[in-house]
Amino acid sequence: MADTLDESMPQESEETSPVSVASQDDSREVLFGGLVIVVFCILLLVLAGTFGYFGYRLWQSSQTERMTPSIQELGEVAVLPSPETPASEPASATPPASPASSTPESTLPDKATLEVKVMNGGGIKGSAGTLTDLLKKAGYTKATFGNTVADYTGQTIYYGADSLKSAEVLKEEVVKTYPKVTLAPAKAGDKDMTAATLVVILGK
Repeated sequence: MADTLDESMPQESEETSPVSVASQDDSREVLFGGLVIVVFCILLLVLAGTFGYFGYRLWQSSQTERMTPSIQELGEVAVLPSPETPASEPASATPPASPASSTPESTLPDKATLEVKVMNGGGIKGSAGTLTDLLKKAGYTKATFGNTVADYTGQTIYYGADSLKSAEVLKEEVVKTYPKVTLAPAKAGDKDMTAATLVVILGK
């Protein structure tokens, strides 16, 4: 019996040895499979993070391009005037010229040096002297008076060459007393009309 038991014991140990080896192999396979799964998950996370990062960068760049106006748009905005601010007038537009005075001061004759002679040509007695006094008060200090050789009709201011402007200024004073006074160029050689630069003849 003892021999039988001794022989059977080693047989039992030999039968259990393959089971332990198989269990070790299974545990290794499970561990290896777990490692593979972990590595695969890590790779997936890395890939997902990479795609997510680049996708975010692309989205951010597209948003920046939309928010930034192009050079052409900036030019159009700069050219178009604001609706609240009226467009300025072209710089080339010339300012309206001020109306010229009928008798500029630079061309006005000097009344104090102008020779004026008032002549009675058939008018009321003493009218030439009265008008001469009025003209002297108006600044014509060289005004004199006298009588014509011939008789005249109406009141006329005779002027010599280049004296039209002076005659027009003199008329502004004479018309206050004689509203119907007129202007006429002096006839060359006429003693009455050429007695002075300006001659005022008071006729009938």
